Amino acid sequence: MQSVSVKYILTWCFLFLLSSNVVFAQNTQWEHIRRIDIDNPDLISTDGRGNIYISDGKGILRQFDPNGDSLNIYSPAFTSKLDKLECHWTVNIFLFSADLQRYELLDRFLNPLSSQQIQFPSSGIIKAVTLGNNHMLWFFDETGMSLKKMDYRRNQIVQEQPLGLVLPGSSLEIVDMSERKNMLFLQVRNEGVYIFDNQGNFIKQTGMPLKNPKVIENNHMYGIHSGHILKTNYLTGDSLEIALPDASYGSLALSKDRVILSKKGQVDIFVRPSDL
Repeated sequence: MQSVSVKYILTWCFLFLLSSNVVFAQNTQWEHIRRIDIDNPDLISTDGRGNIYISDGKGILRQFDPNGDSLNIYSPAFTSKLDKLECHWTVNIFLFSADLQRYELLDRFLNPLSSQQIQFPSSGIIKAVTLGNNHMLWFFDETGMSLKKMDYRRNQIVQEQPLGLVLPGSSLEIVDMSERKNMLFLQVRNEGVYIFDNQGNFIKQTGMPLKNPKVIENNHMYGIHSGHILKTNYLTGDSLEIALPDASYGSLALSKDRVILSKKGQVDIFVRPSDL
């Protein structure tokens, strides 16, 4: 009787895996390049050249080359934890602090180009912001529970979408926002990612109910979940899970040939595995 029960369970598990769209990578090889010791690593990102950017709990930003050699450091006049670090744009690096309600634009050498506070009579507390195309900012107004698009050159709101009506039942606990390929990706804690077009019209919801911000590259989203890197095609929904070299890693960044992972007190650089 016991062997029959075990056989039944194994058969059920096998059928479940066949019916799901999650694939588990086998025998991923991790080649460690360098460890960067930082007391309190917070956000990590990369640019198109493969350079690595790491902010700490005070908002101090450090830039390293793809092999972990230090290049530059930026310490803002008003130090505060960063809630957004975007380095994928060709020219600018974008920073945002919710505590200060302020965003900054830096050049590739970490020289400040612009620093502005988000202030509008119709806006309340801003918790999430991302840089868009054509001198636009997307931001989530937590007070009005609305998605807004702003021309930051003219300091003018050009679009507004009440998310409470568009996404009824959502907690709207925003983890991250990113614009790619004229689409806005709105990540909500434990719910997944909601995708909008560049006019703020809702397109679809996809998986990845993650607690930490995802990484978007081409047609895929990447995030850390239960000791694995989860790679999801947001067009098809197909997913791949790759076991981390250490389950204690909590944050992820990717470049063409590097994987950057961080945990308490350190950031590690790895050669990007072929299956990732």
